[in-house]
Amino acid sequence: MSHIIDVGISIILRLVNWATPQPKFGRFLRLEYIKDKIVKAAKRKEKEFPELLISYVSAAFPIPKFILSRLRWDILLLLFSIYSQKSVPKVVIPLLTSKDTTEGKKDSWDYDGRAYSMYIHMIAKTYGWNEKYINRMNIDNALALVQEILTDQQLDREFLWSMSEKSYIYNYQTKSGKANPLPRPDFMGNVLEEVKKIQIPKSMMPAGATFDAVPLELRPK
Repeated sequence: MSHIIDVGISIILRLVNWATPQPKFGRFLRLEYIKDKIVKAAKRKEKEFPELLISYVSAAFPIPKFILSRLRWDILLLLFSIYSQKSVPKVVIPLLTSKDTTEGKKDSWDYDGRAYSMYIHMIAKTYGWNEKYINRMNIDNALALVQEILTDQQLDREFLWSMSEKSYIYNYQTKSGKANPLPRPDFMGNVLEEVKKIQIPKSMMPAGATFDAVPLELRPK
């Protein structure tokens, strides 16, 4: 009987995977915010991990949290995996693959969930589009525009920098000089290798959880 149930669940999940479209830009930003908290919770072995996972799946499909809290844990992980894969941009751009050397360093004006407002503001200011229109944009198009905006800003700064005395360093002892270029953001230089998948510690799993239907790379340690 349990085997028949597992087969039925597998078929349903495949149908869900097939029928689930790629999210639009606004939902993508909101879900990436929750996913970032999930990854940090997994690394730090925080107790909030299950609640964050339920919040992500509930926001993705959407399914009420009280229903998700009663689902088998492996099914919840698969739903998370399905939508996470759907949320991956199809076009790889340096903005997404660059090494973030500022991780852990926050500006004094930063706040939790700021990325959504920052990207919406950036696109709206440049193109004059409203929030509703930007939220409904294709992920790849929106992120490509964000990179172009950041690139234009950097090139403008470099031009102004080249006009200043700081752009050139002169050594009076050797009577020679060299250029002192303005540092570029990471996406215009360093590129990361493929992100490694992190397994979830068993200590964070609910009692009685089974993982037969969970892909090997997502199963807990």
